[in-house]
Amino acid sequence: MKILAELAVLAVASAFPAPPAWTAEAVEPAASSVSVYGVPALSRDDFNRLAAAAGLAFYWKLGATGGAALLSPGTLVGVGDNRGLAPYVAGGRLTEAFRAAYLRLVEARRLEAVRRELDQGRPVVLFNDFRKSAPAERALARHLSAAARLIDELYAEQKGSLRYRGEIPRGDEASRALFERNHGPWCEASATEADPFCNALRSFPKKRSDAYPESLEQDSSMCDWLRQRPDGASLLAPFAVVRGNGAKFVAIPLNISRPRRRAKMKKRSRATFSPPRGDLRPTTGPRPTRPGSR
Repeated sequence: MKILAELAVLAVASAFPAPPAWTAEAVEPAASSVSVYGVPALSRDDFNRLAAAAGLAFYWKLGATGGAALLSPGTLVGVGDNRGLAPYVAGGRLTEAFRAAYLRLVEARRLEAVRRELDQGRPVVLFNDFRKSAPAERALARHLSAAARLIDELYAEQKGSLRYRGEIPRGDEASRALFERNHGPWCEASATEADPFCNALRSFPKKRSDAYPESLEQDSSMCDWLRQRPDGASLLAPFAVVRGNGAKFVAIPLNISRPRRRAKMKKRSRATFSPPRGDLRPTTGPRPTRPGSR
């Protein structure tokens, strides 16, 4: 009888093959149009997978629909005798403890997406050693590096991401790396750009350029609408920002669109780009001669 019992257990086990090991590629993004507690809604598979990893005593039961329908105690089932639900369900409602637990699961899902975004890129090191270069060449290298930092800052402001730089959680180096690489909190790699959880910030801000007014819905229809206007060419110019509201819009060149920023940048550039000492003529080889000279 003992042998038969063991065989029965093996038969049952063989009828349900072990699920494949979870990989980032196996996760399907939840519908970005659905949100729970102001953040993207977890799918049932993600919820249960992350709840198990977090050691929570409840799961999203089979047959329950996704999205906002999760915000009902009837969609949850506790482990064992359901005592584990006590802190999360009270008076027929989900408690603040459940909300906090749900947001922790969303944060875990976000960090998975952030790492997956980073894994799709490969760092490339460009190295130059100027220690033995002429003083003027070393000064030029410093000025070019400073110019690159100024351009990055201007680009982040134009892209609409500069306002978010201070919102990255302290100690979250992966999210900071994503922000710096993409010049903003939004994901751009092919496997994650459509994932609503892929964002460097816990607030999941929508991607909006600062080049257009807040009143405009920034999608493909906006570009089509602007293109059909008589002044569409100037409103879609790459080196201008659009300001105004309603039917009145005006394109302002970037170099005059932000007086305070322009004054700040001018002051910094004067301090940074002081004329280098020495000349930048070739340090090796014959000196160039004028045409016709001997």
